Amino acid sequence: MCGAHVASAQLRPAPRRYVPGQDSLRTFTGVEQATYPDGKLRVWKELVNGQASGTWLEWYPTGALRYRAAWLQGKGHGTWEYFYPTGGRKSAEVYEQDVLVGLALRYHPNGQVATESPYVRGQRHGYVRTFAPDGTPLAALYYQRDQRVLNEPVLFEPGLVATAAHQEWDITFEPDGNTLYFTRRLAGTTAQRIYRAVRTPTGWSEPRPAAFSTGPDEGAFITPDGQRFYFASMRPLPGQAKRPGSTDMNLWVMDKKAGRWGAPRPVSGPVNFVQRPGEAWPKHYEAGPVTDAAGNLYYWSGSRTGADANLYVAPRQPDGRFGPPQELPAPPNHRGTDSSPCLSPDGNLLFFASYDRADGLGREDIYYCRKVNGQWGSARNLGPVINSEHNDICPRFSPDGKHFFFSSDRGGELDPAGERVYSIYYLETAYLLLQP
Repeated sequence: MCGAHVASAQLRPAPRRYVPGQDSLRTFTGVEQATYPDGKLRVWKELVNGQASGTWLEWYPTGALRYRAAWLQGKGHGTWEYFYPTGGRKSAEVYEQDVLVGLALRYHPNGQVATESPYVRGQRHGYVRTFAPDGTPLAALYYQRDQRVLNEPVLFEPGLVATAAHQEWDITFEPDGNTLYFTRRLAGTTAQRIYRAVRTPTGWSEPRPAAFSTGPDEGAFITPDGQRFYFASMRPLPGQAKRPGSTDMNLWVMDKKAGRWGAPRPVSGPVNFVQRPGEAWPKHYEAGPVTDAAGNLYYWSGSRTGADANLYVAPRQPDGRFGPPQELPAPPNHRGTDSSPCLSPDGNLLFFASYDRADGLGREDIYYCRKVNGQWGSARNLGPVINSEHNDICPRFSPDGKHFFFSSDRGGELDPAGERVYSIYYLETAYLLLQP
């Protein structure tokens, strides 16, 4: 008797159905519904005083549920779900007063989660994770207040600058950040040139070989003031004949004139050397030119005391020429190969690639030294955020110092010759793990 009393107390009267021509949707309380021509329900909407409140439902013509959403006083409030025609859930989101909160989910047709997106007050905040239909994690992108945060390396302009087929490294920008240059070696060839792309209203343009780059060229670097463009090239020096099979690379520079780059010329001073017959790489091989705020030239070449490559600095003289280059002593240089020098925007950190160090995490790793009392201090591994078990090289900064770029063959792709493919990666400089 008591149970029957409770059951009858819980019964609610059937909701009133909206009658077109009789009721006004602006003030109606009840249910508005519509059907397909065959009589199957198409839409069910609960209203209170003309506002969406309660549950809204929508069906496919087959009768399968397409959409289910919760409303309160005209605003999304509760769980919203969409479904595939097969009946599987397509997405699920939670709203509070029309504001997206909690974990928004998207699903593959097989029921596997496709994306997980955390929201706080309508903004993505946390890791947005994506998964393949078999559940394999594909990416975890970090957001703060709906802004993408590059706290770990990602490909730079994948498919456009960072491709799966060509070898790419050494990126540099004009000071305004709207023009970039990088090195690309076309898949399966020795065609190695410096490529150029410009920023457009819809993104970066298709990279094209720069007009000055005849190849093989690499190591483009534009000075922070935008007035000089350094690069390395195997083109013969003036008065020298090109030798087939030679690995002789030298440093070249262009000056900005009337808003355009002038003709390339060899870097002045006792910097470039010609490889003699019988000399093997990296003997007299000059590459990777960069300058510091004072205009001093850093690059890498064969060591004068061993068989490996090391870092050099050539001081800039008052007349603009460079003085005799000095091989950097330890700790930046060591018994193995050191290359790809790069200076932080403030000039207090020297980054470079190094091979076969005791604390290495892979084959080539990126290291850095801090300037202390005018001298470079201990070389420190940049750590697992940057360095992989493979090759990580060619560190560079964006003109504003916000982003750190490098090249790596960690992706696993192989070119037609069977070599691992180097691609350009980047992240926000703030997330580099730098020790005091």
